[in-house]
Amino acid sequence: MMKTIENNHVAVKPLDDALAIVMPYMKASPYNSSNPNVLHSSIIYSTSPLLGFKPDTKRKYKAKIIGAQLWYDPYMGIKDLVIALDSPDLVNRQQEIVNKYRGVSIYQEYMPHLTLVYDITGEFNYFVNEVLDAFASRYKGKVITFGDEYIESSSGMLNQGSDVVPDTGLEMLVRPIKVLKPVE
Repeated sequence: MMKTIENNHVAVKPLDDALAIVMPYMKASPYNSSNPNVLHSSIIYSTSPLLGFKPDTKRKYKAKIIGAQLWYDPYMGIKDLVIALDSPDLVNRQQEIVNKYRGVSIYQEYMPHLTLVYDITGEFNYFVNEVLDAFASRYKGKVITFGDEYIESSSGMLNQGSDVVPDTGLEMLVRPIKVLKPVE
């Protein structure tokens, strides 16, 4: 069931240091890459509007790259290739929003990340493996910056999740797929 929730998605944009790392992969991707103009790291997708919330457009957030992963999003029913991040800054901001604006995330746990490619299929395993390897070695531990916080309304398959990971031909990949769990 598709529905739109007003002012429920808070996100930040990758700044130049982050873009310098991810843009070559986005350009080389044989998949439907994130549009560079809307590339973001979500802080929260709330199940209800964040009434009174004002984005802090001047604040900067640091994040350390911990690797690339395949995630299955049960709300959207797709596998995504993400850059996984360790970011106390983003985690603290999410908690701040939850506490001050009574936001309730649609996901059980917040895991900072930057989605590189949406809707992965099994057609181009060489590209997925190249990204997984590069972010497990060359970029692991690099600190990148986010800013330009914003809020928007979102629509999607909210509260329609499933833990079933569909078979899309990715069994060649040796890394596990992270299944995002919906809030019960």
